[in-house]
Amino acid sequence: MWQGVGYGKGFHIIPSWQYVALRDFLLTDTGSLFHRGGNLFVTKLDGRIVSGSIVLYDLDTMIYLYGGTDRQAGNIGSHQYLMVEIMKR
Repeated sequence: MWQGVGYGKGFHIIPSWQYVALRDFLLTDTGSLFHRGGNLFVTKLDGRIVSGSIVLYDLDTMIYLYGGTDRQAGNIGSHQYLMVEIMKR
């Protein structure tokens, strides 16, 4: 999803091995929502991921690193919804 969005907008996309390493590092369970300096957040529609964001934490600051939306899901505002829910946390 990120690759399709990034290439379509002309952004640099990290290689898949780097993304997998980052994802695995961030999602290693430490028993806390705010673990390992970041997290991966997703929204689903009918059981399918339609948007996602990777955020990093630095003390009391949350840094939006990457995000994307599945264009095939239509213009349903899934990423906007996701961003609001992330900010609530």
